[in-house]
Amino acid sequence: MNFALQNTAIDPIHQFQVTKWLDLRLGSIDISFTNASGFMLLGVVLCIAFFGYAASKKALVPGRTQSIAEIGYGFVADMVRSTAGEEGLRFFPFVFTLFFFVFFANMIGMVPYAFTTTSPKALPSPTPTRPGRARRSPNTPRGGRPRRSFRFCGGRRNRKAG
Repeated sequence: MNFALQNTAIDPIHQFQVTKWLDLRLGSIDISFTNASGFMLLGVVLCIAFFGYAASKKALVPGRTQSIAEIGYGFVADMVRSTAGEEGLRFFPFVFTLFFFVFFANMIGMVPYAFTTTSPKALPSPTPTRPGRARRSPNTPRGGRPRRSFRFCGGRRNRKAG
């Protein structure tokens, strides 16, 4: 039996901390290579590898990988077309790249103890925006009670007839 592992606790919160892997400086500017940049680079490499492999074997009847890549392409194209219209398709390459980069980065984050590159941005700040005051929701007036929105029923309250 391995008694060395019994006294060590696995700390799951360490996967959210940004740590330096390679300390680099450019004058007074810190350009260190961190675990966040390493996992971002891994996401880019996996994205390029996946779509490169899917496009390498072009076939009239697509295989599994080519089919998945084409479905992803169609999904993002339809999303851009439905939200921004036909003139919004000029932004399609940027949206496609950003969508699949975030997708692959989040899939890497699903692996236990891997770093999720989107996690530091998603965690809330421990300090309020103004010292001593909590931030109010835009739907909350100065009195503190939230306003009610009845947009879902055409602007009228649903009252029982009677």
